[in-house]
Amino acid sequence: MYSVQLTASLIVSIEHTLFQMKSAFSYILSYAGETVSEYTILLRTSFQVLSFCVGISATATLPSVLCNYDLHYLSVKMSSAYSHISPDDMKRLKTKFEHSQKGYKDIDIHAELFDSSNYSSALWSNIFNDKELADAACDEIARSLYNNGQNSNNTFKHERYYKIALAFKQFIENADIRSFLCVLNKFPKPNDRDLNVDTLNKLFRYIAGADAEKRTFLLDGNNYDENKNELIKRLSAGKKLFVISTYQTIGAGQNIQYDIPDDLKDSLIKTNDRDASSQKDFDAIYLEKPTNLTVNLNSSETIEDKAFIKYIFETELLQENAEISEGTARQNIKDAFAKCYCGLKNYSKGYKTKSVGYYATKQIVQAIGRICRTNMKQKKIYVFADAQICELFQVGIADNRLLNLEVLALIDQVKKQGSKDIASSDLIWKAELCSMRVNKFINNLLREEWNDIKMEQWCDLRNLALSKPTATEDDYKSDFRISQFYVQMDKPRNRYYYSQNEDYNKINVSLASTTDIKQEVSEWSAKLDRIMMFRGVKQFFQNKGWAASFDTNIFNMSAAFFNNIYKGALGEEAGWYWFNNVLNIRLETIKTPEIFEMFDYIVPNSPVYVDFKNWHETTQFDENKTLEKVINKAIQCQAKCVIVANIISKIKHSVIITHHNNITIIRCQSLMIDNVTSVDVNKEAASKIRRCINEISN
Repeated sequence: MYSVQLTASLIVSIEHTLFQMKSAFSYILSYAGETVSEYTILLRTSFQVLSFCVGISATATLPSVLCNYDLHYLSVKMSSAYSHISPDDMKRLKTKFEHSQKGYKDIDIHAELFDSSNYSSALWSNIFNDKELADAACDEIARSLYNNGQNSNNTFKHERYYKIALAFKQFIENADIRSFLCVLNKFPKPNDRDLNVDTLNKLFRYIAGADAEKRTFLLDGNNYDENKNELIKRLSAGKKLFVISTYQTIGAGQNIQYDIPDDLKDSLIKTNDRDASSQKDFDAIYLEKPTNLTVNLNSSETIEDKAFIKYIFETELLQENAEISEGTARQNIKDAFAKCYCGLKNYSKGYKTKSVGYYATKQIVQAIGRICRTNMKQKKIYVFADAQICELFQVGIADNRLLNLEVLALIDQVKKQGSKDIASSDLIWKAELCSMRVNKFINNLLREEWNDIKMEQWCDLRNLALSKPTATEDDYKSDFRISQFYVQMDKPRNRYYYSQNEDYNKINVSLASTTDIKQEVSEWSAKLDRIMMFRGVKQFFQNKGWAASFDTNIFNMSAAFFNNIYKGALGEEAGWYWFNNVLNIRLETIKTPEIFEMFDYIVPNSPVYVDFKNWHETTQFDENKTLEKVINKAIQCQAKCVIVANIISKIKHSVIITHHNNITIIRCQSLMIDNVTSVDVNKEAASKIRRCINEISN
């Protein structure tokens, strides 16, 4: 039984299929001389049928970027097109699902974890009552490892042999286990330095005697179909078999159920109301802790370019999901190059993230799914697992998912043992990464040639920033741009702190002010609170649908978006209002792509351009270089006068007017004077700017 979800990947597939169908119908009908409209009903009916398709999977919604789509990204990107099952439908399905399992009331599910912590030779007494036999088994493993060039004291490999032997003992001692699936990470082979099949067979003989090998069956990827057919044939004939396979071999989609042996037909339990199946499932399973979930660069085998590239992608995905920091990702990639191509011997990346945990969980759930294919069961089902799965297994998957009772029984044992919490995506790392991505996006946009589409996009971003300096969860869900330009807080806030280097290419974020991180993303840092005190500005902003303050919300603008978009847009709109209400000059936006964003506005019917700034008194810049840039842009715009005006300041600076090759440059440090209790017009600035514009215009 599996949980039912309409996955984003399936939606995309359906939409693509519908588009292809429509195109195909159009082509065929046109070729036949018919009109598409005559077959509208046929097409609509086809689309309606397809629109009810759903994806069915036990693990489709596990949030791992390593073994699944980035579901968070897809859900935000697709917005309303990404469909989740409704609560009512989920309730209805849950009721049907539980009804379909009512036969389990007569079935006992025995779940047990094999713990090998504090490993020593004494632990083998759990398998052998005879101390000499226990010591012999332990010595056999040490000899095997040593003879195959391994450290005979390797605890991990000793423990693996021990737990497989313990699983085999359960298989032998429980007569009702006719079929046992032992799922490992690697397949045992003759003379294998890590897991020697000959050593396993010796251990099995210690447990079951000379007939032990007749009780085992190795199901690997070589000649899989032929071997599986042989396995099913022997199980259907009533043979008692311990089957060793791997996660990779018996992964999702494999069917290993078998025809019910004659001597079991009258003793099995039917788990639901459907007709009794002619086949039955395995009676027991052992699950080794999944490993090698990411590329192992320390493998003794030579790392191929394909594996190295996959490792790079894994690292980038984890960083993008803020499960590792940007610095960690950068260093790991550097070390990976050194390991694979420069002879670095010791390398450890140590990824232990949510995505890795959910990847392991997915493998375990899918492996248990191999013994949940029919409605015919023994009266007792056994689920054994390595206790070390507690380090990775995400017990939270039981919330709002429909899972097999065998999985739930294992989850109960993991909870009792004590599952280890893996840290979620780090909001600070995510905020830093988001800001750096936003900065690159803005710089790329500014470097490219402007066109109508890009100019509209730029204006939309300005309007977004002015309208929503902070955003709600609903805003986040309904507007994809929020997920790209805003960062999530640990709780609703209206300010946080950052520092930046390399012109915002390197950003550090903090939720509290520190010695090194003092700059704020806030209405106070942007001087919004002071600007709103200027007469009429607040009403002007409210009429435009722009925020007059930063509401306390769970999403705040990224540092780069705040500095490079919001503060500039705030200054431009406040400056426009000042010109309109103080000078009675209605500035016009620049719509010519060739000079777009060189300056903010142009005075109507004149060669006078205006550039507004939203600087602090402490803002430092190279005045000569800044002036040179202004002059160069003025030449490109064929401007006769350029007004560079800062919006607000506590200090009343003098207006500076200079002339450069017939271009007049007016530099004004404050259009508004912040007098603490009020914000007033800088009358000197108003007088000199008005007089200069009149002179140029006339």
